[in-house]
Amino acid sequence: MKRTYEFENLGCAHCAGKMEEKIGKLPEVESVNLSFPMKKMYVETSSEDLAGQEQVRVFESFREAAKFLSTTEGNILITTGSKELKEYTKIGNYQERCFARVLSTKAAMEESVRLGFEGKHLIAMQGPFSEEMNLALLHQTRARYSVTKESGKAGGFEEKLKAAKKAEAVLIVIGRPQERGRSVQEVCHFIESNFGKKEQE
Repeated sequence: MKRTYEFENLGCAHCAGKMEEKIGKLPEVESVNLSFPMKKMYVETSSEDLAGQEQVRVFESFREAAKFLSTTEGNILITTGSKELKEYTKIGNYQERCFARVLSTKAAMEESVRLGFEGKHLIAMQGPFSEEMNLALLHQTRARYSVTKESGKAGGFEEKLKAAKKAEAVLIVIGRPQERGRSVQEVCHFIESNFGKKEQE
């Protein structure tokens, strides 16, 4: 997502450079360019703002996501690995509804089978996964829901988001644990409040 900010109260080129450097170090920022003479900053982030998007539901934990999925109907593709699969065993008829994509390691396979995921409901693969591969799995499993972590560009989040949209599946996103510091949205709000306004998206 690209955003442009126009500054009204930015009077120091050195401060502008420091701001650009700090914003550029945020995990979701792909690029930032602050033009002091133009009083504009261009920010590109690696993932879209999920708030308000149709077909996307964000949860703070695997437990909350599984609880929500218990109230739904239709197949579920789980792409968050084997460590948290036990939460999905609480979903009624999970052995028929849920398809788990896990790493192709002995430990991941054994844990998944122990929890009741096997046969066509257990997919062992090693990433990274393209948008096309994610889309193919959604079609193969006939999933109405796809569960993923909010893992950013390195974790293939964009490919999962685009595939879910094409398959018309609801993307269930497990948010990142709280980190120290500010999110991109918080920094952008701070900039708007103190230096100007967001010009366009």
